[in-house]
Amino acid sequence: MLAAFALLAAACGGDDDDGADDLTDAPTTAVDEPADDPADEPGDDPADEPGDEVDEPGDDPVAGDGPCDATVPGSELNLGVFVPIGSLDPLLASGALVGGTDLAAIYDTLMRWDADTNTWVPHVAESLEPNDDYTEWTLTLRDGVNYANGDPLLAQHVLDNMERMLGPGANASRGLIARVDLENSEAVDDSTVVFQLFKPWVEFGYLLADAPGMVVNPALGGEVDDADVSVISNDPNGAGVGPYVVEQYSPGESPYLVLTARDDYWGGPVCIETVNMVYIVADQPKLEALDLGEIDLAFFRTANVIAEARDSGQYDEAIFLQSAGETLLINNGVGTHTDVTADPRFRQAVNLAIDPEVISDRAFGGELLGTKSLIHEDSAFYSGVSGVEADLDEASALVEELKAEGWDGTVRFNCRDTNPNLPVALVASLEAAGMDIDATVTDQVSSITAVVTQDFDIACWGWNISDSAVYRQLDFNFRSDSTSNRMGYANPAMDDAIDAVFAAEDLDARRAAIATMSEIFNDDIPSVVYAAVEEGYMISDRVAGIVPTQQTVLLLGGAYMVD
Repeated sequence: MLAAFALLAAACGGDDDDGADDLTDAPTTAVDEPADDPADEPGDDPADEPGDEVDEPGDDPVAGDGPCDATVPGSELNLGVFVPIGSLDPLLASGALVGGTDLAAIYDTLMRWDADTNTWVPHVAESLEPNDDYTEWTLTLRDGVNYANGDPLLAQHVLDNMERMLGPGANASRGLIARVDLENSEAVDDSTVVFQLFKPWVEFGYLLADAPGMVVNPALGGEVDDADVSVISNDPNGAGVGPYVVEQYSPGESPYLVLTARDDYWGGPVCIETVNMVYIVADQPKLEALDLGEIDLAFFRTANVIAEARDSGQYDEAIFLQSAGETLLINNGVGTHTDVTADPRFRQAVNLAIDPEVISDRAFGGELLGTKSLIHEDSAFYSGVSGVEADLDEASALVEELKAEGWDGTVRFNCRDTNPNLPVALVASLEAAGMDIDATVTDQVSSITAVVTQDFDIACWGWNISDSAVYRQLDFNFRSDSTSNRMGYANPAMDDAIDAVFAAEDLDARRAAIATMSEIFNDDIPSVVYAAVEEGYMISDRVAGIVPTQQTVLLLGGAYMVD
């Protein structure tokens, strides 16, 4: 189990664009009232309307007067996670889907995402200001922020932490940190960092809201145990400035992580004394535990379960749209692959063979947020560029053309076993176009391993391009030299388009740059998008003050239990 957790962290932890994104407990039967799912109604933007508001937009949940004068003895929050974290060291684990909330509770983040205003706002930081062309950013830290061992947080530690994040580990922030000219960035005093960037980045705040903004105390971050593993992987106490310290970390047990409130948190009193991180494998029993009051909030990614929770009217929610949440990853010519996958005509054939409506009906009970567009129509970043629609006749013609040139029609296909109807539906679609599919349906870890080691032709996958992390996911997956580009896709025009997204000064400019990306994607079809997904947390009325930040990370410092 420990090995599996470590692999999950390596594959998807820093890369919520890939491995973890395809670990879906997908529905296998239709729900009673699919039309009641707000995600199915045109015009609703799940990223902007996550149900009842969890917090007021722009408010810092942990600064100023709070709902308690001191930690409430005996208060306890039980949180049902997506999957347990494999390490408590941000370098070796996720900054988002796998363990992002766990890590934020321990280390906190310099910035946070405000979904209501679509902006990055200071959290541990006091301010973050750019120069005129967004190539220089000045970060100012709040006064009086200390690590849990009492050491002060200093500006130099922010730069040291970025250098540390470039070291060997599972977190995939390296590509984004590489946009920072660390050699010429400097801490001008104990509270101020001036970052120099190689290229303009208008939304630089994102980087400081993800793992690079979870600053590790340098006095502890370099320590390793007898197995040459960082000590803070298992015992991070004193290493973070967050509201909680670790009381117990027991991978494989439930709860696997128990956190205890600090009494000297920079944001004021931490109301809830104990947080228990609990792992329940499937979404349906997780919802049952939520209904029974056994847990207080829970992560969901299964469409019919989210719909059921919504229909009950019992829960606040922090559920967000993830474009390209369901994809077929195609090997563009790296690692171990069948030669034909490097041919763009093959990739076009696969794309033309996959009809989102067919996959939705056969594998998702008709509830799939089906689309062939790279960015879903309900995203704030949707540019108006739709995807290439399915056309089985054209797909078959391309397959016959490739066979006439010597391909025997055989191709390997790998998919997870969490939704047995999904690989059946996908294989049937590909075989209908004349392909001979050598299918492997396996457990999540093995499926991830095949892609991470680049031993695949076609694989079930997901990029999870959230509105809060659009920069990260586009850069990780499509930039030619990205270490998270599992498919080996390379196009200088796409690299330029990615740079234009980073440099865009407003939403319209961003959409225009993403339109260019989408057009290039439609021409190249490096992989196949057939749906977006919704994912996030349902929150009972027993708890309040929880604040979502980038992707699906929650900040717990201002949370309190409701009588």
